[in-house]
Amino acid sequence: DGTVYSGSLDATICVWSGEDGARIRTLTGHSDFICALAVGPNEKVYSGSDYSSLIRVWSTRHGGHLQSLEGHTDQVASLIVGQDGRVYSASIDSTIHVWSGDDGAHLHTLEGHTDCVNTLVWGPGGLLCSGSSDRTIRIWTGQESTIFTTTRVAVGEAIVWTDSTLFARLGTELIWGWPSTSGPNPPSFVMTPHLNEGCGPLAGGADGKLFAAQGGCICMM
Repeated sequence: DGTVYSGSLDATICVWSGEDGARIRTLTGHSDFICALAVGPNEKVYSGSDYSSLIRVWSTRHGGHLQSLEGHTDQVASLIVGQDGRVYSASIDSTIHVWSGDDGAHLHTLEGHTDCVNTLVWGPGGLLCSGSSDRTIRIWTGQESTIFTTTRVAVGEAIVWTDSTLFARLGTELIWGWPSTSGPNPPSFVMTPHLNEGCGPLAGGADGKLFAAQGGCICMM
């Protein structure tokens, strides 16, 4: 519906009008900064906070807190919602949990990473992609995964999968890329678009273009 949700260092979630930018309401309840946020198709918003293993579920209609999902043993680092309404949560505890979007029931756990799971994204065909501090990216089919090994540094919060290529930001300076038809190892190219300036968030589209941000600059590749 165009509504915008933002999580902040002040431990709140603000809800904004996508038409005029007016703040509609503020969701409170977390005790530390918001580090994961996802909006579901079922009139629910899911959030995770630093130093907490809980996932809070909020109503998009009235902003009330509906329930808390318990299962992780450490901070939730990333949240994503599938087209089927299921919720996927990645954690510092090295696991990915799958939850029902209807009643919040825990469905199963995806295991394989050996360090913090930092990010989750959707790839072509609805494949789930996870990046971890264990220096791997895993592509999940059900509860099985294909491993893309980076070998050098941890996979940060930035992974983009366009229609043809998987990109990952490693550390603050390197971007690695794998054409989707080439298999997991080795990467086909390594980019250093910002040299010593560091690389921030990544974004990409169906046209195959990749955008990398750092400071006040945006690189298109």
